[in-house]
Amino acid sequence: MRSAAESLLARTDPAGEGPDPEALLAALDQYLLFAEEHASAYVALMRSGVGHDAEVAAIVEDTRARFVARLAGRLGLAELTPRVRLALRGWVGFVEGSSLDWLARRDLPRDELRDLLAQLLVATLMAVDAAPPTAA
Repeated sequence: MRSAAESLLARTDPAGEGPDPEALLAALDQYLLFAEEHASAYVALMRSGVGHDAEVAAIVEDTRARFVARLAGRLGLAELTPRVRLALRGWVGFVEGSSLDWLARRDLPRDELRDLLAQLLVATLMAVDAAPPTAA
């Protein structure tokens, strides 16, 4: 599990610094590709594995926290207010839930899901008065 989590984190770590919409899209592409390539394990983990094993749950929560920290860092949010932290954590949960539905139905192209997730991140950031990524 740790190895898979580290692999996912490495694949979704965009190059460069600061807010970059293209880097976000690339990271989301890699996340969805990872979920697709490991669909059975991803679904099993997200649907049931977390609740049954404390060590697995800790790895998943650590991965989520690292995604939130990475997003905050890319946005230049040195100190997260509880409101922004919760919004980013909620968005990560939305990505997970949407990925599960997408893997089950496959009724939307991956690039359309990626774009939807990116748009929802911008909307989430706007809702908490955080700076969304802007085009260069």
